[in-house]
This record gives sequence, structure tokens and C-alpha cells, in this order.
Amino acid sequence: MVKIILVKVKKYTFNDNTNRKEMKKFIKKEIEGCKKFFVSKSYSFNYGIYAYSKKRISIDIEKKRILSNTHQQALINFSFNEKDMVLMQRGISLIQIWTIKESYSKFYNKGLKLDFKKIYISWLKNDLFNVKHPDFDQIKAKILTTTDTIISISSNEECVIKFETLKGVM
Repeated sequence: MVKIILVKVKKYTFNDNTNRKEMKKFIKKEIEGCKKFFVSKSYSFNYGIYAYSKKRISIDIEKKRILSNTHQQALINFSFNEKDMVLMQRGISLIQIWTIKESYSKFYNKGLKLDFKKIYISWLKNDLFNVKHPDFDQIKAKILTTTDTIISISSNEECVIKFETLKGVM
């Protein structure tokens, strides 16, 4: 039987001139009331996001964009493995793969210290993936795609997501 957990996600769009420090300060204030929840946050360009749940979760956000050849090569050199090529052949983009791997690494509090080449992703259905590293347990990752961002949420369980897009007050 599949356990389903509720994850609430709030995504903010900030002004283009809002710096990262201001965005972090704003999000920190927003999550003050989430003390009894697991909370994860992420930033990309002028987007800030946080998710909270009664179960352990992690989140990553990336702005949709065309990656330069240099940026693509850097992501490939840092994180790509043979299974990722299969995903790309099935229509999963490099930036989606990166977002899944980053939310997985955040789930285990490893950040960019984890060897991303050893994170293996398998596509289950639609927007749901299994993610595994040899040193850690397999967990689920769900991809949300908005008109302007790609978001990955990692959890031990399948997630039901309540999603809000809000304007940052900056």
C-alpha cells in the first residue's frame, strides 16, 4: 500500500532587483510558524520557495531557461551518469534531472557534497521518480512544472501537494 503525505508548497516571485539575502530573510520570516513541521527551502534567480510537511521532505527549484553549452557541460561533468541519458531520451530534461538530484541530496542534508554521479533516478510514472544513492535509502521525487520553474520535492512517501504561487513583498 502506498502511503501518501501532504506537502504544502509556497512559491514566491520577487522583483528582479531583489538580492538573495533579502529573499532569504523574507522566506525565513514566512516559515516562522512552521516549527512543528519539516521545512525545506530553495532559491533560483528571482524565485524563492518553501515546502512543509509532517513528514521529512526536501525541495529544489530551478528557473526554466535555456542552458548555455558551458553550463550544460558543467552539469554533465558534475552529475551525469548512464541512466540519466536514458531519462533524457524519454523526454526528461537535464535541468529536471539536476533538480531531482539536488532535492535528493538536500533530503539527506548533503547539499553539493554528495557525489551526484552516483544518484540514480528511475521514472515510475508521469511526474514521479525513484531516486537512490548507494550510501542512502531510496526515496521518491515528484516534479512540478510551472510556466516559469521546475520544482522537485523528495520524500519517503508519495506526496499530495498543495501549491501556492505568491508575490514576494520586496
